[in-house]
Amino acid sequence: CYMRTHGYKGTDVYRLWGQIVTRCENPNAKSYRWYGARGITMDDTWRSDPKSFCDWAIAHGYKAGLEIDRIDVDGNYTPNNCQFVTHKENCAPNKRRLRATNKTGERNICFSKHGKFEAYAYINGKQKYIGAYRTLADAVKARDIAEGSIHDGEGGQCERVD
Repeated sequence: CYMRTHGYKGTDVYRLWGQIVTRCENPNAKSYRWYGARGITMDDTWRSDPKSFCDWAIAHGYKAGLEIDRIDVDGNYTPNNCQFVTHKENCAPNKRRLRATNKTGERNICFSKHGKFEAYAYINGKQKYIGAYRTLADAVKARDIAEGSIHDGEGGQCERVD
């Protein structure tokens, strides 16, 4: 059996291989809905031969404390679509995905029951309420200013309504 001969059993990189298999294939896994249920799979060679995944990972910068990241968030776990990054890089504002319930098409912006666009921002790792706005464009601008991705001063203030 290949699991007894590849030499990675019990290592962090082998556990990572198993975690990817689980999130892509096990409908009972907590994270399955974000991976397998969306059609995300693992490269066939990696799936059938854990040693090929572990060897690739180590050759491409895997170290304890780093996370595997799919460059194209809708793409599969393949050698051309994976890289290793820090947790902070993996959670950067520009990497955030839309929630399945998002109706605005913008991360951290929701449509309130009062007919306004509510903006939230991640600041120092925590979600903060920024305000309610009449337009989606104003809510997006306020979010981006709060997260520091754009600076206020160009194009005037956003019209906050709360």
